Amino acid sequence: MDEKFFSNYFANYAGGYDEFNAEQLAQFYFSPTLMVKNGAVVALLTADEIFEHLKGLLASYKEHGYKKGNLAGIEIKQMGAWSVAVTVHWVIDHVNGSILRDFYSTYNLFLQNGDWKILATTNHDR
Repeated sequence: MDEKFFSNYFANYAGGYDEFNAEQLAQFYFSPTLMVKNGAVVALLTADEIFEHLKGLLASYKEHGYKKGNLAGIEIKQMGAWSVAVTVHWVIDHVNGSILRDFYSTYNLFLQNGDWKILATTNHDR
């Protein structure tokens, strides 16, 4: 897989946030999945838990003025035939025109039945 493929993959992923669509976002995740943020690990064991988590996350984003997620950079490390680590530099626009967040996340993706699914997400907390 190449940079163009994963750039498109994560642009589509960001589209789920931009549309506040938890159902669309949940389709990107392997079940179970892990999320590492702010020094804690969240284990989401079922598709329903993933969906509910994303629904809550989207509500919080909307409340804090999220407008659009922009892919500012991407780095890809292939880890054999079935796994890849993708680090994305995200710049999040606020509804008032300012930058809401500027951060990095690394996604461990797993190839399942021809589809890449997010197995784990690690935010690069500062």
